[in-house]
Amino acid sequence: MKKIVSLFLVILMLTPCLSVFTSAVENEVTVILNGFEIVFDVPGRLIDGRTMVPLRRIGECLGATVEWDGATRGIKLTRNDDVVELSVGSYDLYKNGVLTYKMDVAPIIVEEEGASRTLVPLRAISEAFGCLVDWEGTTRSAFIADIPDAAVMNIGAYPVTKDLYHYFVIQTISEIANIGDIKSDSEEITEIEDMIVDKIVYFNSIKSYAAELGLSIYDPLVSDGINASLAEYKQHYGDLFAYILQSSNMTEETFLEFLYVSYFETELMNAITALSENISADEKAEAMMNDENFIRAAHILVEDEESAKSIYDLAKSSSDDKFLELMNQYSLDEGKSDYPYGYYFGKDQMVESFDKAAYSLDIGETSDIVKSEFGYHIIRRLEKDQPYLYENADFIFSDYINYKFYDDLNTITKSLKESCVYYPLYENIDLYNEYILPLQETIKDSATDTAGEKSEEAKTSEAEEDTNVADDSYYYYDDPNVVVDDY
Repeated sequence: MKKIVSLFLVILMLTPCLSVFTSAVENEVTVILNGFEIVFDVPGRLIDGRTMVPLRRIGECLGATVEWDGATRGIKLTRNDDVVELSVGSYDLYKNGVLTYKMDVAPIIVEEEGASRTLVPLRAISEAFGCLVDWEGTTRSAFIADIPDAAVMNIGAYPVTKDLYHYFVIQTISEIANIGDIKSDSEEITEIEDMIVDKIVYFNSIKSYAAELGLSIYDPLVSDGINASLAEYKQHYGDLFAYILQSSNMTEETFLEFLYVSYFETELMNAITALSENISADEKAEAMMNDENFIRAAHILVEDEESAKSIYDLAKSSSDDKFLELMNQYSLDEGKSDYPYGYYFGKDQMVESFDKAAYSLDIGETSDIVKSEFGYHIIRRLEKDQPYLYENADFIFSDYINYKFYDDLNTITKSLKESCVYYPLYENIDLYNEYILPLQETIKDSATDTAGEKSEEAKTSEAEEDTNVADDSYYYYDDPNVVVDDY
């Protein structure tokens, strides 16, 4: 009856906060772009009440090319069709040749650790490229939302482009067995839309968890490695790389997103492995001997209340050993074979009704009949078996940690699902006509081709049979001992 736990989800909880930067710079600020912290080689800071950040880094993170004119100390940032120009010491910002902003603070040059860096006003640069900027004064954090024109939705702080949505649509509808039977006005269309969004939310929950734990796509140590991996793929596959992406329903940008998520998974898995290795079995067991962390309980799970009532008195009056025998005899819990002496579990690890009942019991006490989504339970709180606990500490502790990670990720996923914002581009997507109907036609054409091939095979087979019959008939006609009609 334990909740199913996947290591894929588990690894997202424990990892040290990577790339932690400490600095003596006064008024240092944190900059978050689309949910990820930007890691600067020289920290951003407040100057005259405005957030100033290194020019080249903020430009690159916003996807702009940065040009510096040393003679005039002029700055030029280009992104798509937009060109932003400003100069050190000047309060003027030009966009596409037009004076657009009169900045409160002009760009400046600072000298730190033997290097010169140009600092520019964060808000002015960001808003010039159409980004939204918010400021959280208590934490001295600036939040930038850079929403691409091709975004169909935002999952929390993470934009979802139509290309990424397209990938998940194809992945989802290809998994639906009865896709060929779905009609344009079917309620199943809405269900499929929800399935697609759920997949995208889960994908972005990994990003969100990684960001909370200090991982960032705007950390040069991360982004340089990911870009190097992309270059290796391109070199390895050569001209086939574009074909592989197309066959996988991916663009290069979508593939890059998957590379980042894969990297996060690997880093977090390394972290949880290191954690396990750094905690001894005795330390784990000692922690689990504390009732505030773990309790031990067994239960008898049956399908309906009448079945529970029929064995309740016997179970309640039995000794602990007898209760375990009854559990192994009557319980429908498939986990009893792995846990014949009951479960060791932490607070909130089980389903709510079970968890609440078990934690309310004293050792040796039996619960009333408890209903859950799995059925009806009779629960007995048991005394911990210290030798068993110490012997199996690694397994039990890992099982608990796994659950906690999964539960935390679920919390993030639910929160992200509630924060979804849909853009007009999403509303204009016709899921049935753009995706489902073409797939249905492909399936139909494939079935027709297959039927045609079988029909041709059948005709060929019939022709061969006719030939055989003709040959046989000729033989029998020619044989005076065979009566043709009887044949």
